[in-house]
Amino acid sequence: SGHIHDYERFLKNGVIYVVTGGGGAPLGFGLYSPDRKHLSGSVKEAAGYLHYVLAEIQEDGIKFTVKSVGRYIKVGKVKVIVPWKMILDEFYVK
Repeated sequence: SGHIHDYERFLKNGVIYVVTGGGGAPLGFGLYSPDRKHLSGSVKEAAGYLHYVLAEIQEDGIKFTVKSVGRYIKVGKVKVIVPWKMILDEFYVK
């Protein structure tokens, strides 16, 4: 859902919503400033990462793992992408 180049998971009225925009355009730094506001129900967010969501079907549900592959950083006035492998979020839906 959504159109912003970051990751965020929401929980509202018992429903999990995921915004995943981990590639396809430069990740803007203005959107990710520390003073930005999150919507109510925001559970987890990760901004500035190139990422993907892995969904693994298991016997009693689906395990979701959000993995980063790169990160935009500023070097002086230039934005560069560096390899950055880490788990940004994990959750399970029965």
